[in-house]
Amino acid sequence: MAESSSLQAPNRVMLEKSLKILDEINALVADYEARDESLSRREDQLRGQLKDTEFERIQLKDMLKEAKSSLTRMERNVHRLKCVLSPMRTMPSEILLRIFYHIILQGDAYMRGLLENWLPIEPLTTPVLLGSVCSHWRAVVKQNAKLWDYIHIGAPLTLSVGQNEEKDRHLRRIRHWMGFGHQDRQSIFIDEYTPTAKSHVYTAFRSTSPSWKSITIAIGGDDPSIPWEIEKMRASDVSIYALQACPDIDSIMPLLRYASQLTLTGTLPRWGDTPWASLRSLSLLPFSGNNETLFLEFGAQELRGILNAAVCLENLMLDFYVTHGTVGTGNREQVGHQTLRHLSFRLHHLQNDGYLFGMQVTAPQLRHITVIAVDEIEFDEGLVQIEAFQNVTSVTIDPIKVHEVPITVQFLRYLPKVTSIDVQGQNVDALFTLINGFYAHAPPIYSTVPLLKLTKVTIENADIRGKTLIKMLEARLAQLEGGFG
Repeated sequence: MAESSSLQAPNRVMLEKSLKILDEINALVADYEARDESLSRREDQLRGQLKDTEFERIQLKDMLKEAKSSLTRMERNVHRLKCVLSPMRTMPSEILLRIFYHIILQGDAYMRGLLENWLPIEPLTTPVLLGSVCSHWRAVVKQNAKLWDYIHIGAPLTLSVGQNEEKDRHLRRIRHWMGFGHQDRQSIFIDEYTPTAKSHVYTAFRSTSPSWKSITIAIGGDDPSIPWEIEKMRASDVSIYALQACPDIDSIMPLLRYASQLTLTGTLPRWGDTPWASLRSLSLLPFSGNNETLFLEFGAQELRGILNAAVCLENLMLDFYVTHGTVGTGNREQVGHQTLRHLSFRLHHLQNDGYLFGMQVTAPQLRHITVIAVDEIEFDEGLVQIEAFQNVTSVTIDPIKVHEVPITVQFLRYLPKVTSIDVQGQNVDALFTLINGFYAHAPPIYSTVPLLKLTKVTIENADIRGKTLIKMLEARLAQLEGGFG
């Protein structure tokens, strides 16, 4: 009995503690259940708010889409109104065309510049680019054939075999240009031509008429057995660009003979025994390519060949440096020409005694000369007049350097009948300042006075000062009043 009493005491204590812990756990569970119920209600509330927010967002998206659509429509409308009200839209087509001509007509100089340096020609797409601006510009471009005057053809592309996307695009471009232009006003530029490409070039144009305004060829090879056929393609204005490594141009001789205006680089044709009666203008330039020098082997024999062959020549331009020793010395050869009216040359083409390439040229119709460049030259002290230029009445002086002013004035003293002079560029003020020094003496105290019969002066982009010009006019009037000039 005593033993059971001793065991119940600890158990009772343990029970009391357990009951206490049970009460605490019950209280904790009740607290958790209350908090859970509160969070559940909060969750339900937040879910409801989320659904409302999602619904509001869906509505906002629909409103945003509609607003963007309205914005796009308004922007288009504003753009259309700006285009309608643009000054360009109200600009007369005549003025717009003048602007287009100024841009597109530079195509000739652009392509010739590339050919002179033997560089590949990139397609001239200016008319197409202008036409892509707006419908008005496109209509103006399509309706004016002058904007499609320059056609480029790459001869190597025409030789491509089989289906070639680049070749097809190139041929389509040629057709496009031909379709909008007038053939009698169009100029053809043929790049890297060789006689083997001749038939392909003819096929590329498929023209019903063989005549074009001008034909410019960069010739990369020659084969006299495949001559040019002028009954298929010809022009009165022909330019040939050749490399010094490949100077022969025999294969295109028929085209050269047909031309009335001819530009050649570096090489002259074989003139033959038959006169070139069609040729009216001839320009000879240095070879194409990035040459270290611009010299040609040219002298009295070559000049005689030109003047004897081109019996109706009116305009001759020689723009190149002369290889040392090719000018000609010794007894003066003579050559006459009855129709030559205009001669352009570099001053060093004259010898010290004033003879052109050492040749005594008799050209009674020669009235105008152009000095392309004033090079170092010393004229004989006893020289009074250059016989070949005794009838010259008009002279053009291209831009000169300051150290070239004295030799320029000295040269003008040998042209006693000049009544008109055209000068441009820098150092014109220095030129007329020196001339005024001669004019200051009335009567003249010098054996020859430059421009003694001068009545017309054309000055462009020059540096001449007003006081220099006024002094020249006053001195000239004093001469005239004194009975000189």
